[in-house]
Amino acid sequence: MAGKFRKCAMLCCSRKPVVIEEMGKDEYEEAIAGLNKLLSEKDQLEDVAAAKIRQLTAELEATAKKPFDPVERIKTGFKHYKKENYEKNPTLYGELAKGQSPKFMVFACADSRVCPSVILNFQPGEAFVVRNIANMVPPYDQTKYSGAGAAIEYAVLHLKVENIVVIGHSCCGGIKGLMSIPDDGSTSSDFIEDWVKICLLAKAKVKAACSDLDFTEQCTNLEKEAVNVSLGNLLTYPFVREAVTKKTLALKGGHYDFVKGSFELWDLDFNLLPALTI
Repeated sequence: MAGKFRKCAMLCCSRKPVVIEEMGKDEYEEAIAGLNKLLSEKDQLEDVAAAKIRQLTAELEATAKKPFDPVERIKTGFKHYKKENYEKNPTLYGELAKGQSPKFMVFACADSRVCPSVILNFQPGEAFVVRNIANMVPPYDQTKYSGAGAAIEYAVLHLKVENIVVIGHSCCGGIKGLMSIPDDGSTSSDFIEDWVKICLLAKAKVKAACSDLDFTEQCTNLEKEAVNVSLGNLLTYPFVREAVTKKTLALKGGHYDFVKGSFELWDLDFNLLPALTI
């Protein structure tokens, strides 16, 4: 609060136009409280400074009460992107207009806190991304999981990606859901629990190996073990297995901990041998 307070004070003494930056509701309330405290404690403030403080306080209060406008948020977001990214990289976007050749395919969670392009600083054209609940890769199934299969097929056979990375993350709600499914397999949701059952094998392994840990720690272990099951599931796709065998494709697991600000990356050695034709 001290840093924000000093900033407010400096703005008050400036004769330049005041620009209110985007702040969270709590930050607005803190800033307003600090300004009101300044007014009540500093009886000797110059009239100009006092008036400036009152003006800034009124502007903060008005902005804090302004309802969220989703359309305006999308418009300002695109304007910022166009000005700061698109218009500053004409060569990049000129090349992307001709086609894409990403080096990575990424499976990541749909969780709003773990966008892989932000975490790994991927630029447009670098990564072909699939996001779903708990970043899971289902096994090969032309009927049940055709959406995931189509994405993998396109990435491997048409885009010729060189790496597939499956990224788990901390505090994953999908993993907690998997860990919470009763032993009898009963479900209470239309889609979620049936989806996360893709990694039931990982849950069984964690429960057996980590029975002495509490639920939260078991979930952390499951976040990583589920990634390994997904990597194994990738090998049920014939074109993935063939590319891995030929060493034109590498499979990697990752885990992003947004609480600690850390990222782990690992390989699994599948010891695959080329297919034999007799």
